[in-house]
Amino acid sequence: MRIAVFFFAHETVTFLPTDTVFDDFVYPGSPASGDALLREETDRYLGGFVQVASEHADVELIGITSPLFPRTGTGTGWITNEAYEHFVTTMERELAEQGPFDGAYLSLHGAMAVRGVPKPEADIARRVRAIIGEKAFISATFDPHGNEDEDFLHYADFSFCVRYYPHYDMHLQGERAARMLIRAIRGEYHPTTATVRVPIISPTVVQATSVSPWSDLVQRCLVAEARETDLYINVFYGFPWSDVPDAGMCVQVMTNNNPERARAVAKDMAEWLWRKREDLL
Repeated sequence: MRIAVFFFAHETVTFLPTDTVFDDFVYPGSPASGDALLREETDRYLGGFVQVASEHADVELIGITSPLFPRTGTGTGWITNEAYEHFVTTMERELAEQGPFDGAYLSLHGAMAVRGVPKPEADIARRVRAIIGEKAFISATFDPHGNEDEDFLHYADFSFCVRYYPHYDMHLQGERAARMLIRAIRGEYHPTTATVRVPIISPTVVQATSVSPWSDLVQRCLVAEARETDLYINVFYGFPWSDVPDAGMCVQVMTNNNPERARAVAKDMAEWLWRKREDLL
């Protein structure tokens, strides 16, 4: 079982005057590939994914050359199209050269903004899908401060979004991404998804999940998942510091071959968020 591993994450503040350029991603250790990439972020998403995948003797992970966080840090300005295209094109070339693959794992963020690319995370999934084919599976992890809609899961099969803020469940979501990707490749899980956008833009500074109403939102997700095996809920809280087409809140639900249930849970979660919209602000 061969799985390609990618990393391309950035939290972009489009209102800043300075772009994030190619040279910002190039420094000792970045880009990373092969085993060096697989050893990155041992306590975060990538570490969780690698840990679970490594527990299976029949799984081989191939680290595709990936830029790490830019030297300017996260929360910086627009990524230039030149930088984005260089790294994604490099990923495409390696993916084609080192294939075939049974699956791919994308360690993303959700709030990346690229000049000339309206939805970069969905674009990455589209381009990976075009190379690995329709029979392979794509899994990804996200930060909850992301702007996502239905386009990403049009090309990918899974996404697992952190639920807590502060983000102390990053490793857990990486574990989930590996576990479900392997099950899907083995034919044990048939992913069906539903996505509902919620027209709320909430400032990140009020989103602490230790207090209501955000703690209530977390509890509602946990209860729904506890009621049904193999059901997973993502709530993207949104990243308001990016002026992008998909800015705002979003609910994604994944089930094992139960599209009706996925739609029903997504609708319920979205309606709850809308009823709480004043409290969420």
